[in-house]
Amino acid sequence: MLRSVASISFALILCGCSGVAEPTYSPDLVPGEGVVLIGDAPAADVEVIFNPVSTTGKPEREARMAFATTGADGRFSLVCPPGGPVKDLTGFKGVLPGEYAVTFHKFVMPDGQPFTPEMAKERGPQASGARDIVPPQFGSPQTSPMKAKIGLDGATDLEFKLPAAK
Repeated sequence: MLRSVASISFALILCGCSGVAEPTYSPDLVPGEGVVLIGDAPAADVEVIFNPVSTTGKPEREARMAFATTGADGRFSLVCPPGGPVKDLTGFKGVLPGEYAVTFHKFVMPDGQPFTPEMAKERGPQASGARDIVPPQFGSPQTSPMKAKIGLDGATDLEFKLPAAK
């Protein structure tokens, strides 16, 4: 779980750096959008990570992780940036067609406030005293029961329902 959070935090930090040449996979990205619910309520500030299990299309295509953070309405729109510095994520909206194990994290501070991207610039969630309120099984691609299959036309109606915190 910590590796996944560290990977996302590192990827987000790189997004603010200077640009690199556009990778060859970006024209193959398709829409990847949906909503995350905790219990029956839309869940804000949830990190959604699509971890590739297999990809559809060209055999030489490299599998790529895609991620998003839900808005106040629980909705997300995936981005799939390259593995280097990115100045603008606009060209990387979407996800590669394929099968994914989907993982989730929602970090909150001891006072219940969300752990924000601004806080991540200083230090990671655990070092800041935040805790993940999503059950641990949903935080690892090996144990998450949530799967997604993205076709060649993409998916704009994905819905993931996580159990309510106890």
